[in-house]
Amino acid sequence: MSHDYSEHVQPQSEDGLAQLSRLAEEQLERQKAVAAAEAELEKRKDELRETAEVAIPELMEELGIETFTTSNGLKVSVKEDIRASILAANKAQAFQWLRDNGHSAIIKRIVKVQFGMGEDEQAEQAIEALGDLPVEDESNVHWQTLCRFAREMLSEGQEIPEELFSIHRQRVSKIKV
Repeated sequence: MSHDYSEHVQPQSEDGLAQLSRLAEEQLERQKAVAAAEAELEKRKDELRETAEVAIPELMEELGIETFTTSNGLKVSVKEDIRASILAANKAQAFQWLRDNGHSAIIKRIVKVQFGMGEDEQAEQAIEALGDLPVEDESNVHWQTLCRFAREMLSEGQEIPEELFSIHRQRVSKIKV
């Protein structure tokens, strides 16, 4: 709830209100400066991505080189980064493939049982044995685990159904001084 106290201001508090007005203006200017800096940062990140993920990898591939040292001593290399994800539409099939191919250990499974108010006795019984109670069953694979799994499989030359796991290969340049 906000109040407009300007009508009830005593004459001795005009200096305080003037200070408050200045601080409000200062806050607004700082908010604008932060927004501008964030926009500039996003622009710089886009420029960096263009150089590191497109321009350098493409030129090094065109030149047929994997590493390069500049005359200034910068060591340039390109590494393939593999990302993977499971779309909701492919989740059941992807999990079945993981299970069928001996990789079920990367699947995390969370089983939840929800009880309403006053159902403490049922909750106690469920702790002993779940029985026929309504159960929420959720399975997932952490994105970092899935990416590591995909990298390992592909680096070992093993097949992984890319249509189920949305495999994305990205070449990224690395610079060392």
